[in-house]
Amino acid sequence: MNKLLRPFLLSVSVALFAATGAFAQTAPTGNAARLDRQIEEPEKPWKHQLYQNDVNVDPTENYIVTFWAKASAPTRLSISTKNGAPPWAFFGLRENIEIGPQWQRYQLPFSGAKAIPNKSRLTFGFGNADAVKIYIADAAIQLAGRDRPKDNLLADGRFEKGLGSWQTEGRQPGVYNVEVFSVATIDAETAAPAGK
Repeated sequence: MNKLLRPFLLSVSVALFAATGAFAQTAPTGNAARLDRQIEEPEKPWKHQLYQNDVNVDPTENYIVTFWAKASAPTRLSISTKNGAPPWAFFGLRENIEIGPQWQRYQLPFSGAKAIPNKSRLTFGFGNADAVKIYIADAAIQLAGRDRPKDNLLADGRFEKGLGSWQTEGRQPGVYNVEVFSVATIDAETAAPAGK
């Protein structure tokens, strides 16, 4: 490649990764986690979470989180990265995005600066107080700007082993639960009723 073009292409790549993207595509395949909050939580909407600890984020690198999401009704999804060990600080990513009843694929770039290697956490949670079901599928953290390698820093981002390496916070019968279902089952359950 021409050495004069490299800085230009790098700056274009950085600009492309700097914006949050939502890409309307058909749907994920495989499994998805269902975050099911059955009552409103006006005081602490963030306390019901799905997360993965011990992610190996390098503080000298830039990353992209990708995932599919939808909800039983329009709501906000909270996504964050933080250290899973003292000082427990957030770094890189702390966003609320609008999601609705159709699957969409999201890309969220973030910097690993201030991450503790092998002690980082990715968290999905509720951005609103709503009693709503949120579905997450095909989650990945990958290095940015490296031709999107297949290496995913998350263990089982496709929920092939159920919750496996994923943990939950706030589970309580009749209040909040997390389960894994096939995308096909979720789509059949959430399909709009046929018109009369």
